[in-house]
Amino acid sequence: MKIAVHIPFYNPSPERKEKPLNRNKIFFLKKSLLALASLKYKADVYIHTHNDYLDNKNLNHKIIKHKLNNGDLEKGYLTWVVRKYMEKQINNYDYFMYKEHDIIFNQKNFNYWKKYNPILKKQNFNTGFLVLEKGNKKYYSIHSQKKLQNYINVHNKKFFVVSYPYYCCWIYDKSEFKKFIKTKWWKFNWNGKNYMTFYGITEMSAVGWHGLNMDRYNLTLIPKNKQSVDEGCFLIHSTNNYFYRRKKMMLSGRYVCKFSKDNLVSKKIFKYKYMTNIERFILKLKFCFRAILRLYK
Repeated sequence: MKIAVHIPFYNPSPERKEKPLNRNKIFFLKKSLLALASLKYKADVYIHTHNDYLDNKNLNHKIIKHKLNNGDLEKGYLTWVVRKYMEKQINNYDYFMYKEHDIIFNQKNFNYWKKYNPILKKQNFNTGFLVLEKGNKKYYSIHSQKKLQNYINVHNKKFFVVSYPYYCCWIYDKSEFKKFIKTKWWKFNWNGKNYMTFYGITEMSAVGWHGLNMDRYNLTLIPKNKQSVDEGCFLIHSTNNYFYRRKKMMLSGRYVCKFSKDNLVSKKIFKYKYMTNIERFILKLKFCFRAILRLYK
């Protein structure tokens, strides 16, 4: 079994240290690589970058340098040039993974995904993750905007529905990956800003094929355990800068690090109800109305 892992590494100011940990980007990249080294399957890691900074860092991984102008780099297009290399590897690996340089993915995460992916994929569900950061001696979910409270049953087991299925990475097996590369979602032939969600260029790449308003998975799910959820679904965002900026971000309407890991599940849970056509139509109307208002601002 072999895994291809592709990591974009945008680093315009190589030695600039990031708050709150006051470390530069390569520190977080190395932590990510160390976690990948724990995988029991052979993992070939490909790091995509745009300058010579990594040349003498002895990372023992394949470094791929891309020529992009500063405008495209700032917009996030480095995350998309990765894909042409992944596509060429279609027959060389059993699993394909894309992730941001500061996301910690280890053997525990892979065991979790491998356990549930075959079960959920057959039912057109995606096996999800949640991204955590540490603050005030607790771990907080970065993207969870509301508590987990809706569930569905799959093979007599409860799975929570993830309302915002974005976790800075994606992983698919070979059969799924072959289907993915034939879609418009692979070719950047879609708009990340729609009535269901609002993705920028980088987020469009990192969400893979399981974003809201895509056509592959009905839902993204994580398994419920006795008290909370399976521990394997938790990824660590090692930069830890969302918690540091959470108050400022929440004032601007971006709800981050709102719920701690121990407080993610609602006291009352309900069986999930799929959105009706009328509810979907209303959402589309609201999205169109907001788009019109922005034109006149």
